[in-house]
Amino acid sequence: MKRYLMAIIVLWTGSYINAGTAPVQEPVDRKVIAKIRDERLNRSQSLETFTSIAGSRAAWWRTRLNQRFVTFDWNCARAGALDKRLRAIVARAIPADEKGRLGRAMSIRIRTGEAAVLFVPTTCGATGNCGWRLYDSMTYRYLGELGGQFIFAPKNSETWPMLVTYSHMSACDGILSRYEYRRGRYRSLGDDYAVNPCGLIVTPMPGQLRRAKRLCLEYGL
Repeated sequence: MKRYLMAIIVLWTGSYINAGTAPVQEPVDRKVIAKIRDERLNRSQSLETFTSIAGSRAAWWRTRLNQRFVTFDWNCARAGALDKRLRAIVARAIPADEKGRLGRAMSIRIRTGEAAVLFVPTTCGATGNCGWRLYDSMTYRYLGELGGQFIFAPKNSETWPMLVTYSHMSACDGILSRYEYRRGRYRSLGDDYAVNPCGLIVTPMPGQLRRAKRLCLEYGL
């Protein structure tokens, strides 16, 4: 009889413990599962969004780089191209420690029926990136500023064309920036595009820029 009563007590106690803990444990498990599910969903959505943005950006650039470009850098800028008047104009617009480097300029006609534009490099870094000021070669009117190592420009466009610069970041990485003529000068649109032709995720230079005609033999040196 005693053994029978003890068995009943044990069974009743075990049922009571399980009944008391199950309602507590079940919500915890549901919360953990929900959290894992949300994290997976967020990661998936983030990847899909990133892929979509990257694809849209690449397609966006392809649709706008549908012209033939020429390209140049600091090495192509001709020494002694600034006369005394333009040199003074540029000197007034830049910091004092940059004035000693003035003297070079690249002259190129980028719009049919307009005077050639002078691309004047001011500050240049060790990686080859420069700040460039643009001036009308006849009136010396200021036409804006660009930044980068390489400048890409369509030649003899019917309107003021889009300009593209490439900024050197590392052996493989670079940034393409787009500039458009708005309100009397070239302005950055802030829609930079990273290129990496030799990384884990390859993002090549757009073909029209890769095939651009180089304007000097020293280009890129």
